[in-house]
Amino acid sequence: MLGAICLSSLSLPRINQNLKKMKKNLRNVLVLALGLMTTVSFAQDWNVDSRTRIDMSLDEGEKSTNQRVTLGTTWGGSDWGIHLSTDVNYTLKGGNADVDPGVGIYEAYASTNLFGMADMTIGRQALSYGSGALISGRDWSTNRTTWDGMSFDLGLSDIATITLGYASMNGGFSDAINGVDGVDAVAGVTGVAYDAGGDSTGFAINQTTGLVEMTYSPEIEAVDAVDAVAGVDAVTGVDAAATDDIGNMYVNIAGEFSGWSVNVLYMTRTTSDDAATGIDINGELMGASISASLNTDFDGGKMNSYGLAYAVNDDMSVNVGMTTYGETGFSMAGTDMSGGDWSNGQLGYLGANDEDLSYGLSYNMGGISLSASMHSITNSANEDHDRSVTQIGIGYALGDNVSLGLSYATDATEAVTGGAEATDNKYTWITLNVTP
Repeated sequence: MLGAICLSSLSLPRINQNLKKMKKNLRNVLVLALGLMTTVSFAQDWNVDSRTRIDMSLDEGEKSTNQRVTLGTTWGGSDWGIHLSTDVNYTLKGGNADVDPGVGIYEAYASTNLFGMADMTIGRQALSYGSGALISGRDWSTNRTTWDGMSFDLGLSDIATITLGYASMNGGFSDAINGVDGVDAVAGVTGVAYDAGGDSTGFAINQTTGLVEMTYSPEIEAVDAVDAVAGVDAVTGVDAAATDDIGNMYVNIAGEFSGWSVNVLYMTRTTSDDAATGIDINGELMGASISASLNTDFDGGKMNSYGLAYAVNDDMSVNVGMTTYGETGFSMAGTDMSGGDWSNGQLGYLGANDEDLSYGLSYNMGGISLSASMHSITNSANEDHDRSVTQIGIGYALGDNVSLGLSYATDATEAVTGGAEATDNKYTWITLNVTP
């Protein structure tokens, strides 16, 4: 028995040593398991988007290639999330870098649920509501529109989504220099020539305020501000240059009622008591898709659009639409239609009293999509105004993650006796999208 006791006494240190070793191994295993669980739970998603666009519309056959790569990641749990994405872009023109490569934050926001009553999101976001006439992301552009602020998705109704937000548009001075919502806004003034260096004859960019200001010059002494018509709103450039300091409160209500989709957007800004509104309605009637978009900008300008589309078969559909502008025109900064015609790959906002009658068709053939549309633009206050636009698009899906597209457009205006000469502009873009 004494021997057994001695044996037990001799084994205790070894047993304690083994227990410590087991605890250490167990601790390492738990730390590793916790790390793996954290990775699985929080590193939810990584995404990369690459867009390469070749602009073949420059003078003398010159081409410009723009490359934009977006890298984003999202962490999150059941009731919270953090999203961060960056844009890297550069432009090659004539085989040389036209501008230095740029790197910037595209989106950066955090979201959480507030006691089951609302989902709150704070930070920089890309926003788009309804038709996008008032708020949209300007995705075609290299410098896309984002908003710095907060939004609340209220869970007050089962049939409609109600979003309340306060934000400032992320645009302004750099956009004005680059000719997006800035210099382009004065490019249509009679007698004013745009220079790629960032200045325009008779106009100068105030480096302190970022605003486009008019300077006196004998060459433009006869320029009348009224001449800045034909789809150009000079106020847009000024608004865009100061948007960082303008706060916007907005309410968006979206829902489906008896098969009809309805979106109502109401916006105010801190600089005035004026409000902008957008009402969009979409639905089906007798086998045809019907749409209406009624919009009013901060200055009371109106833009109303109506559309009708009919599916001939599973692959082909035809459409017709009508867009009218009020007596003061319509313009909102930072949207898909701002910045002047074709700066976003499409028709921009038209001028006061303009009327756009359009009709087109689309056809899908496996991985190939074809589209064509024609626009006849007239003016209810000027019978001599006659403008025609044709757009053709070809898209090809090379796989689940790669697509190639060709866009072609012609924009022609008739000559006016004793006035403006006829114009005939052509635009061609090739776009490659890769999403791994």
